[in-house]
Amino acid sequence: MTSSPPVLWRKLTIQGIATLLALLHLLHLAYGVPRLRMRIAVGHEVSRGLGDAFLLAWLYVGVAGLGLAVALFAVAKDAASGNRTARNAVLAVALTFVAFAVAAYALAPSHPGLLVFALFGLALIVPVAQRSDVRSP
Repeated sequence: MTSSPPVLWRKLTIQGIATLLALLHLLHLAYGVPRLRMRIAVGHEVSRGLGDAFLLAWLYVGVAGLGLAVALFAVAKDAASGNRTARNAVLAVALTFVAFAVAAYALAPSHPGLLVFALFGLALIVPVAQRSDVRSP
């Protein structure tokens, strides 16, 4: 069965965002963990007493981000085809990114780069918000 161009576009958009998220979180883990360990060892930015907790939080964020990317990959085809449950899953991830970006920027306005998470969320909302040839399960 071939997909219509709008369905294919929606699927590729969701998968593209999932790929980007996976790559960013892999970099977060591969580059960040060794660097963080080194900075903790020399006493920069994080005290040694908080080092283990901070490292675990860093790992949690990386693994959770990879989990969101995997979830997006898993539902991309069904969400693009109009499955309501899959679309809601993508929408939940998208709104989580937008809410996180707004909250993070409110807490740390000197770091506007945190708003990039809102862009990920908005980029995910666009394909699931379109109604052309969308059918319910």
